[in-house]
Amino acid sequence: NASMIYLAKEQMESHSKSYKNLLHESIHEIVIEWCGKVSDTRISPPLIASLPQSPCLHRIYFYLSHEEYDLDLSKFHKAEADERIDKLLIRPLHDSRLLTQVRNGKCDEGATIAIIQELSCEVVSLILETILKQKKQFNDWGSLLLSKQIRMLESSLCSIVLHDGSDSTLVGSSGGVGGGGGANTSQILNQFQKIKQAATILQLNNPSDWSAFTYELVGAPEFNLNQDEIRSVMNLRTDWSSDLIAAACGNGSSGN
Repeated sequence: NASMIYLAKEQMESHSKSYKNLLHESIHEIVIEWCGKVSDTRISPPLIASLPQSPCLHRIYFYLSHEEYDLDLSKFHKAEADERIDKLLIRPLHDSRLLTQVRNGKCDEGATIAIIQELSCEVVSLILETILKQKKQFNDWGSLLLSKQIRMLESSLCSIVLHDGSDSTLVGSSGGVGGGGGANTSQILNQFQKIKQAATILQLNNPSDWSAFTYELVGAPEFNLNQDEIRSVMNLRTDWSSDLIAAACGNGSSGN
């Protein structure tokens, strides 16, 4: 009897794993079909990518490609306005066909979390690849702008899972992820970990300060910046010399 129970348990676990893999593959295809896919972030997007009828990830990529992060105080205040970020970065996602269907209750909680997790992964990869491959230039103000953009995206996507109906402009400034509902947002927060690490690096006073933040490198490797990515992110700062970056990355405390 014990062996039969063990065999049944193994079969159930196998079926569960197969179901999860199939769900992940299906949702990945759905996100690409409904939200688009940017194949090469080194290429500047055409104007058509900014139009309302374009896939939401294409619209976000158009925004990111034209965004500047080497800013003076006046440009920073204009760029970081909640209304601007909401219109150009959050709304393309919020108003997309896929998220409209999700918000209208077309998916159960498990499928909703899986969709938002996959979409979060795509958005974070798009942001990181764009700033690295286009070699965006950052100063202190620009790093603050990126941090705010990430907070607003994270809050907006988590609010869908939490069913709290929060408007992104209301939660963007504080960066808090909360609200009603009992859904677990940890899977979505994990997806944002990598780009948040990049934002943390870009806000440091100098590269060597990163050694005090390596506690952020926790969990699965795919959620963390690797050594090469850390170096590449540091090279985006306009006021950091290559010698300082080499010293910070060569002391063995910067990552994988």
